[in-house]
Amino acid sequence: MVPTVVRKALISSALISTLLAVAACTGGDGGGADRSPDGRDAEPTGGIEEIAGYYSDPRLPEHLSEVEISLPDPNTGESEATAKAQVLSLDRSGDSVRLVGAWLRPASGSSLGSHELTGGSNYFHTVPWIRLIDEHAEQVIEPLYSPETDVMSNDRKDTCLCSRTTSKEQAEGFVPTEIELFYADFPAPESDTVSVMLGEFLEPSAEIPVSASEPFENPAEGTAEFDVPSDSGAPPAEYGAESAQRSVLPFTSRVRSVTGSSVSVEDEQTELSLPADVLFDVDSSELDGDAEAVLDGAIDTLRTTAQGQEVVIAGHTDDQGEEDYNQTLSEERAETVRDYIEPKLADDGISFTTEGFGETDPLAPNLTADGDPNEDNRALNRRVSFVYQPSAEGDLSVETGEELPEAPAMTETDAPDGALASAILEQPGDRGDTPLRIDLHEVVETGDRVRIGYSFALVDGEPVNPNFFYGTSQITSHLHFGVNSFGMPKNPSSSNVTVVGTESGQQYWPMTGDGLSCLCTEAAGTRINAFTMISPMYADYPKAAIEESGTVLRFADSGEWDLDLPSLVGQSAAEGSS
Repeated sequence: MVPTVVRKALISSALISTLLAVAACTGGDGGGADRSPDGRDAEPTGGIEEIAGYYSDPRLPEHLSEVEISLPDPNTGESEATAKAQVLSLDRSGDSVRLVGAWLRPASGSSLGSHELTGGSNYFHTVPWIRLIDEHAEQVIEPLYSPETDVMSNDRKDTCLCSRTTSKEQAEGFVPTEIELFYADFPAPESDTVSVMLGEFLEPSAEIPVSASEPFENPAEGTAEFDVPSDSGAPPAEYGAESAQRSVLPFTSRVRSVTGSSVSVEDEQTELSLPADVLFDVDSSELDGDAEAVLDGAIDTLRTTAQGQEVVIAGHTDDQGEEDYNQTLSEERAETVRDYIEPKLADDGISFTTEGFGETDPLAPNLTADGDPNEDNRALNRRVSFVYQPSAEGDLSVETGEELPEAPAMTETDAPDGALASAILEQPGDRGDTPLRIDLHEVVETGDRVRIGYSFALVDGEPVNPNFFYGTSQITSHLHFGVNSFGMPKNPSSSNVTVVGTESGQQYWPMTGDGLSCLCTEAAGTRINAFTMISPMYADYPKAAIEESGTVLRFADSGEWDLDLPSLVGQSAAEGSS
């Protein structure tokens, strides 16, 4: 059996999608046929038909959830291209579940291909990137992977036990000759309901039920087909495989103080981290420079928040160098910090143990999806952490001497229809001068989290630019959203869009599944393209982000938008105030 990646879930919340909705529409077939509420024939005869504006086969079962997807037409950028993805089945068998879906083309206008479901924003990826969210167990559940998959790499997005989704966009007037079905197998969730994350940029669905031993049986064979590498044309009868790798990731929050320390929460344990770069020289475990002053600040924090506890001092490195060397260095650095701190807290009822993790427990990917170094993430991963459960209310920030770089103030502008507010994000650096308009669409509280939905578009009058975000990992100064932590480095992502409390000095990052899967737009649906029509994005943050007395929405180091987010909670441009 191949080793698995299975970790406990952490922070509870409910994901409520404003993009996914169960449709109940009357189909306009122009005739007198008896139709069911969703537009299907009462007695379906089979074949491709227009149902509620999309081509489908009425013999397919009623969907559990669906999402209507709209993006600028990839060919022109001047009109919308659409599609609909439906979840038809989510069934459990043993310790695995199988999701089956259908990709539907619109009856009018340009259509998007099922390639929109792929991950990694790589044109050559061929399988769907789908994840399940178990709200009750507080876990992100990734697909089952083949035994040779590196489950820490972005390459995993193309190695699931699943079908292929390879069709591309089509111009207006396209009529499909078959309905695309797709499937993916997953580790079974602990709960009986889950949310579904389709692709990299769509918000999660509302919760849907998981059936038991009710496998999908295709009632429309010959019209509705899977793209699978087998002669049968159908998924394997057994869900999953004995040798498959399982990746079940805990919800993780990360909050960074503008003074340089950071806090993440996992399994109800708080990890207060100090950058190793302010404590040690490269390849050294001896305290350096102002390290003692920084550790004195940590002592004050521990004295007020960790009394009566056992604190684990954990050393971490990035991925540079040999793994054995990094393991030893992390252990030695943890011991050095304990030797300095422990005597000074001898009378405070705090005990200490040390542990080294080397490069095995990063807060963020060390490499981009291209396999190049992500130096910002590497610096984040080089750290010494204090792991404990705070026993009292208190400020967990520690002054490290580092400061949050200044970012230009964004200028508000007229909001288009469908937006609560808009502002201009100027292009950073000296490699271009093309601003984006950022449109805020929703601020919705979801349990212990808050979801911020927004979009970007070229400012009116700018020419359509199908390669606007083109670049290399060495040339990133012109990227409005910074270097993508969860996809191709140049593709717009919410991974660097943060909420900053102006009074507390706390910077809230999007929630993740153990730092590997983002509860956010991992890559925009338009990928490296930019149009005057909008590209949707979103991110989920810890609820504390909207409990601040003053807030700023920060886009990497490119711009800051002074927004009173607490006053906007519950508002959605699509639905009005709740």
